[in-house]
This record gives sequence, C-alpha cells and structure tokens, in this order.
Amino acid sequence: ERPPALVVKQGDQFQEMVLSKLDVEVRIHGFLAETTSTMTFRNPHDRVLEGDIYFPLPEGSTVNGYALDIEGRMVDGVAVEKDRARSIFEKIVREGIDPGLVEWTRGNNFKTRIFPIPAKGERTIRVRYISEIRAAADRSASYRLPLNFDRPVSRFDLRVEVVRPGNPPVVEAGAPEGFAFKSWRSSFVAETELQDATLSKDLVIALPATERRQVVVEKASDGKTYFCVHDFPEIPEAAEADVAPRRLAVFWDASGSRGGRDHAREIDVLDRCLTYWSSIAAHPVEVELTILRNRPEKGLGITVKKGTWQRSAEREQLLGQLRRIVYDGGTNFSALAHESQKPDRADRLMLFTDGLSTFGRGAPKPDRPLYVISDDATADHVFMAGLAEGSGGRYFNLKQYSDEEVVRSLRLGGLSYRGATSTGGGEELFPQRARPVGARQSVAGQLKTGQSEITLNYAVADQPRARTITVSAEDAVEGDLLRRYWAQTKLGDLLPVQKEYRQEIVDLGKAHSLVTPFTSLLVLESLEQYLEHRVLPPKSWPELREKYVERIEELEVAEAKTRADKLAKVLPMWEAFCAWHAKEFKYAENFRFKAKPSKDGDTGAIAQNAVTPDAAPAPPATPAPTRAAPGGAAPALSEAEPNEDAFAAGGELDEEEKSREGRRMQPGVALTPWDPKTPYITALKKAAKGNAYAHYLKLRTEKDYAGSPAFFLDCAGFFLELGDEATALQILSNLAELELENPQLLRVLAHRLEQTGELNHAIRIFAQVLEMRPEEPQSYRDLALALIARAESGGKSARVRSDYKRAIELLSEVVMRHWDRFEEIEVIALVEINRILPAAHEQGITEIPLDKRLLKPIDCDMRITMTWDADNTDIDLHVIEPSGERAFYGHNRTTIGGRVSRDFTQGYGPEEYMLRKAMGGTYQVKAKYYGSGSVKLLGGVTVQVNIYTHFGRPEQQCKSITVRLAEKEEMITIGELEF
Repeated sequence: ERPPALVVKQGDQFQEMVLSKLDVEVRIHGFLAETTSTMTFRNPHDRVLEGDIYFPLPEGSTVNGYALDIEGRMVDGVAVEKDRARSIFEKIVREGIDPGLVEWTRGNNFKTRIFPIPAKGERTIRVRYISEIRAAADRSASYRLPLNFDRPVSRFDLRVEVVRPGNPPVVEAGAPEGFAFKSWRSSFVAETELQDATLSKDLVIALPATERRQVVVEKASDGKTYFCVHDFPEIPEAAEADVAPRRLAVFWDASGSRGGRDHAREIDVLDRCLTYWSSIAAHPVEVELTILRNRPEKGLGITVKKGTWQRSAEREQLLGQLRRIVYDGGTNFSALAHESQKPDRADRLMLFTDGLSTFGRGAPKPDRPLYVISDDATADHVFMAGLAEGSGGRYFNLKQYSDEEVVRSLRLGGLSYRGATSTGGGEELFPQRARPVGARQSVAGQLKTGQSEITLNYAVADQPRARTITVSAEDAVEGDLLRRYWAQTKLGDLLPVQKEYRQEIVDLGKAHSLVTPFTSLLVLESLEQYLEHRVLPPKSWPELREKYVERIEELEVAEAKTRADKLAKVLPMWEAFCAWHAKEFKYAENFRFKAKPSKDGDTGAIAQNAVTPDAAPAPPATPAPTRAAPGGAAPALSEAEPNEDAFAAGGELDEEEKSREGRRMQPGVALTPWDPKTPYITALKKAAKGNAYAHYLKLRTEKDYAGSPAFFLDCAGFFLELGDEATALQILSNLAELELENPQLLRVLAHRLEQTGELNHAIRIFAQVLEMRPEEPQSYRDLALALIARAESGGKSARVRSDYKRAIELLSEVVMRHWDRFEEIEVIALVEINRILPAAHEQGITEIPLDKRLLKPIDCDMRITMTWDADNTDIDLHVIEPSGERAFYGHNRTTIGGRVSRDFTQGYGPEEYMLRKAMGGTYQVKAKYYGSGSVKLLGGVTVQVNIYTHFGRPEQQCKSITVRLAEKEEMITIGELEF
C-alpha cells in the first residue's frame, strides 16, 4: 500500500531521502507476481549518513532477493542468522566500511539498513519479493504496484510481463505515459522509460476472468521442477439460525501505532456485521466493547434487538464512541485472555487491530471463534491469521477483502482446507496447516516425475471433501518464481509456530535467500570481511566464493591455536579491583584537594581538563592520556597514589576512621528534577487544571511530535510529577510503537518502567532487547538488574528464586563471554553478582557458574552507575567529592578512595563511581555529553543514573533518574549526596 522510503533520523524527526532513479520489473505467472525494484537514493546533506529503508509487503510475502551497489557492482545479499547478521553489520559500520542489511521487523514490515550514503552522493539497492494475487469468486484478479511518491523521480523504468494469460491484461489505473500491453512470445509485456516522472497513483493491472488452467509449472535454476495449483472450491452457506452470536465481545486497538489513520472502513464493517446479525437473530445480541492500549479500558455495552439496529440509539452510541477514540499508548492483548475466564464470556469475538503487540505478553489464543479485521498497511498478517484460525475464526485483511465479502463470510458454512496429498511424484506440498477457505486455495510443491495427481482435502462441518488436479512437467516454463514461492509458502506454514521451528526456518531462509524472523540478507564489501565473519560469499560472485573456500580452513586452524582463555583475562582485572576495595585511603580530616598547575599554568586542570594521576608515586595532577575519539579505544585506567597534599592540614586519622566506621546513618540524596525546558512542557504547565491530557493530544498532533521519543518521555515525566501514573504510563508506552524493533527506544522504555515500579513489563521488554542484541553485554546486564529488582521486591518464593538464578546466569554471561568492545564491563558485572550472592544462598541457590576466585563480598558507602541509549556515543560520569577533587575518566582514582570504571567511548556504558568509605560532606554528580561517532543525525541522548548508598549492605538504598543530553560538551547536574 505504500512505496519504499529511505529515511535518516535528524534529531527526533525522520527525514526522507530523495529517490532519484527507480527501475521496476514485474513477472506475473498465474496468480503469482514477482516484483523487483532497483532504487537509487540521493543524500542532499554535506555529511555521510546511515539510512533505513522501510517497506511493508503484501500479506504472505517476504523479501527473497536483495543487492547493494559496492564500487559500481550490485552485490547480492547472503542469508545469515538475524542476530549474527546485525552484529556483523554494526561492527563493520563502526569501522567506517559499507555493508548492507535487510531484516524482518514486525508483522509484514521489512527494513533495509544502508551505510554509508555519501555526502551529496547516491546509493542503489535492489529488492525482490513475491506476492500472491488475490482472486475474486469469478476468478478475476488485479495486481497493484505502489507508485504514490511525493516527489518526481528523475528516471523511471517499468517492465511488466504476464506469462501465458488466458486473456490480455488491462491497465486499470495509474498507467504511466507510453505504458500498454503487447503480445510477446507466449506472454504479454508492457514497458516504459520516463524522465522526471511524476508518480502519484498506484499502478493497477486487471487480470480478467478466464477459464485459465489451474496449474502453473516452472523448471528452476536449481534443476528442480516446481508447481502451483490454484483451486476455486464451491463454498456452501450455513443456515442463518446458526450464524448470529448471543454475546459478542469487540476489542478495538486504540494504540499509538494506529493513530493518524482512517478507520472508517473498520467501523463500517462492524456496522454491516451487526446489521446482518440483527436481521437474522432469533434472540438479542449482547455487545461489549473493550478498548486496547497498554491497559484495556472498558467501553460501551449495548443490546442489539432483532431488526432494529439501523435505526437504534445504540448504533449511534457505539459507532460514535469508535469515531471519537483517541489513539495513544502501546498495545496489550491480555484482555483476550480475560474474556475467556469470564463466567458470562462471549461466544464470539471480533478484534480490530494492526496486530503489533508492543506491550505485555502478546495475544493468548482464545477458546472461542475470533474474527480479526485490519485495514492497516503495516499489519502483522501472520500473527493475526494464526491467532484467528487457531480459535476457529478468520482473519480479514481489508486491503484484500471488500466489506461485502467480509459480511458474506459470516454466512458461509465453514469450508476449511485440511492439507494436500499426491500420487505419482508430487512432494513437499505446502500449505499443510488447516485454515478457512476464501475464494481460492493455492498449493505449491515440487514435481519429482513427469506427472502427478495432487489432491486438495477440504471439510464442511467435519465432513471430508476432496479435489484432484493433474500436474505435468510438459507445461513447465523457465524461471525461479515458483521455487521462491514454494519456499515462501513453506515459511508461511512455519511462522505461526516459529518458536518451535526456529532451526527449520533458519535452514529454509539460508537455502532460498529468504528474509525471515530469524534470517536476514547481508551484503559485505570484501573477501577479508567475508573471512573475518565466516560468511560464504554469494553465488553471483563466483571468483570471490572460490577464494573464500581456499583460505577459510587455514584461518580456522590458526585461530584455534591462539584463542585465549577468558578466565585468564578476567582474573587479573578482578584481583586489581579487590586490591582497591581492600586498600585503606588515609587523609586529613579537613583535607581539601589542590590540583597541581598544568604546563599552561592552569591550576584548575583537574576540574576543567582531562587530567589523571599517574600509576607511579608522583604528583597527581599530570596531563591526562590522550582521549580516544568516540568509537576508538578507551584510555587505560590509572591507579592513584594518596595525594601528597592530603596530609598537609594534619588531623588524627585513626579517630576519623573510627568515627566513620561507627556511622551508619542514611546519607541524604537529592536528585535535581529533570526540566527539559521544551516548548511542549512549557505549554503543558500553562494548561488549565484537568485539561493537561487534552493539551498533550493537541500538541502531539498539531506540532508533529508523534515521532519524537523525547516528547513522550518528557510528557510522561510531567504526568508522573502530577501524580497521574496511569496517564504517564500510557504516554510512555508509545515508545514501543514508534519504531518496530528499535532496541534503543525499548531500553529507554524499560528503564522508565523499572523506575515507576512496572517491573513485569520492564523485564519483558529487556528480554526483547536481549533477543535483538545478544552481541552486547548491556542486554544481559539490563535484564539481570531488573530481575534482581523484582526478586528484592518480594513475591512468591519460587519466582524470587527463579529471578535470582536467572540474574546470576545473565551476569555470568557478561563475565565469561568474549566481547568485541566494552572492555572491563566484566568487573562491573562481578560487583553486581557478588552483591546478591547472600540473598541467592538464602533461596537455596548454591551452584554459581563462575570460578570461586571471582566470588568475594563487596560493599561500599557509595556507588553510582550511568548508562545511556545511544551506540557510538560517549557520555562521561563526573563526581565532585567534598574535598573539591573531581573523579572522571581522566582522573579515575581519587585521594579519598574514589574509583571510576573504564571509560566507554563507544556507547551504552555502564560507567561507575565507587567509594568504599565516604568522606563527610557533599558529593555532586554530573553527566557530560563528550561526543558521538554515530553516522546518524542524532537527537538527544537519554541517560539513566542510579545512585546507591550503603551498597551491598542490608540498609542499601537506590535512587534513579532519567535525563537527556542534547548538545555535545553539555554537562548537567544529576544530584547531590550528603554524607
């Protein structure tokens, strides 16, 4: 329904790149169409960018071909496991080289990531997919190509071939200049070439009704013969008395992802269904509306009496409420499960949605017939079809069904497809999964002999029926369309139960170059990249493929000999940390830090510049090591000796130590309230009392903030301050709707949910992030800390034990796995494991998957951790101690014992400040945006700070805050601690 668009992110807004060239080739064979689009995009900016191409595909389709221009050559993508492909892509992007990646996001939505798009330059990609052309009952059909572009295209080439049609195809709408079909061999072909083409209408090609053959056959490039059978079974109608429900539950998805769209057709379909049921029902129909967002809301309840619906007040009430619905928040389908548990539960359910479950556990399978209806172009067709058909209901994609067809289906007597069999050489027939039958049922397979009899099995009210069709190899034409369609159809059978068949889906994706939920298509630039990441080059580049095979074996042998043991690397880091933890730091009672002048005479060097003490006993204020640019290697840690000036003022150190040991009062922690100082928050503060939410909705729409994560974060914070937690959570849950499978946004959302006590939701979202980013240690740590928080909040002992056990396993992964970056994050994970070991032991957890030398009790007066959401971005933690000494990456060991962890210049954190025994006085906590090496046009970076007091002790407390840094070199105050 929408043409592809290449976008880059500029601040919080998406900016579309210019499509300068478009070359489309379409091949239609029977009721199948293969569409290949080659698109060239131009970058008008003066900087290199990374961009994403988003394109929803027709129901049942998937990408089965992808290529990217590399030095003037179109290089085909190779199918690789999704997580591994993304990890490889992002590693190469950080190296400044140009890979390409196309991946499945959610529903039938696909995303192609491209880097680099040169400044004032162009990039070209090619995408291929197969779609099934839906046919009407009279066997007529039409193919639609989205061409509704906002801007003219400098060059546009289009070629459409219809293979062996029974009657000539007809251009029904959107014909470009000079485009008309002519007979060519056994096909009909239309083509055109245009300059500066204005393409504002979709191209629609009608395939007139015909008594065409029900079978199409092809001899594919792999030497096998593939076929597709199209059957048009007779569908009986049921007795009207058996059709109308007594109780109907209507669920209406009012989440943010459905906002900004016209839902008039969905409302009209519901109206027509109730009109039909009212006309035939021998009893009243009770209708109950539930509105779905992040939390379900009870809507109107009405009664539909026989023959009265069209003129009833109830009709105006129900349809009026639907027309006035506000679309806001995430999507939670848990209400479907609650309906099944009601004593007066409905005997039929209708769900109007895009199927994108973004909040909660996902949709449970109802035990009553569920009819799912959607008019959304980006809908999750597979999910919705599986949900409906598994309950005995049906899914209606309104892009493929008319209103009359939906209502007519309610009168049908339940003809269902029950799989296919063959005699004489037809093998691997798909689909085999049972489903309701529409106007046409298609079956794809491989033909092993010259001829085969294919039987399609049906049932009406459990009474079997069958149709047998002959397939002959003599009818084959050359092509790969049916081979790809066969693989796509097999994938469609596996997707509703994808978790059970993950490996089979991976194998299918690799064998047929399919983008699936578990495989992506990856383009690399050089032999070295293919060798480094163990990716076999594409068949279309045979000379590179041969070189790869020659070199890979010798590389694997060499690597096996040099692979280091991770424990040997971690143990010295941990021993160094434990030595710091055990060390006594002595200083005068009224000690005040004095920085040594730097070479330029600046006595404020520690506070202003990157200055750090040397590891050797020497004056502490010497120039800092050269700071690595974001994306480069981080500077090494330095161990500080006691500051020589610490003893200048004298004082009785032993008495001070005794005093500190006896002090166990909770220090005061004052977090600086986050004021984003944005126009929308200013406007909300000025809104009339009780009208803030309406004003938020107005701002979101009129000021075009609907795509801004910062807007939703800040507005959620505003409503939290008002004490309106329900509205705050609804607004916050929009983050999950903004961009499908964006771990950056999901991390921010989960952290905010964790802060508000919504631990179950936070844990589910952190688990999603771990599935998306298993190559990053932060994914394991974030989920582990949320599990620990839930365990410490109490609950059933079995869940507490399970949460502790899982958290230890996750943190142990951080310690013992090899990571390409984030050096020394293992130490931070070990601190967090050792803190919870006493509680874990109390729960009966004795098996810890770590070497005993890594297990040691750790406690301290103060611990501060900071993480952020942006990759390839450097945020620095600064702590100004009561003595005036500043602890930060360039001065990471202080006189009183303050310790700052290794500096992470490439994103996410965590950065950590620890102080075992605090000096009395005020500690200031600050965060500084050092810079970004990201190739995206970034907006603000969201920063999460946790401040622990008496860490690792029974009286431990923690306060958290989320802030945002927008400008490079910006520094803000997070809060203060008073010991």
